Amino acid sequence: MAPHPDPWRAIDRQPDPARYVRMMESRSRTPTQARVRRRFLRFCRIAPGWKVLEVDVGSGGVARDLAAMVGPRGHVTGVDRSRVLMAAARRRAREEGLARRTDFRLG
Repeated sequence: MAPHPDPWRAIDRQPDPARYVRMMESRSRTPTQARVRRRFLRFCRIAPGWKVLEVDVGSGGVARDLAAMVGPRGHVTGVDRSRVLMAAARRRAREEGLARRTDFRLG
């Protein structure tokens, strides 16, 4: 399958889709990105126990932050059209102990 001309629209069709996962995860760990994400999520006023849907979840950085915010009684569902990104999001949620609070779906 040929790479799509816009790599962000078809990550799974790129020669090295795992590269995009590494790029997203690396960027999400920077202090600036973490600060922007915290401000944005505070603005959303997510509360413990909520059920939250995130569309175009990527590698799951925001979904993991949301899962921490909703706590053990809440749940986050993330949707993305990339199989590679969904696998990465599931793996990272598992590694951070958030798998029971998250569900990642292809769509």
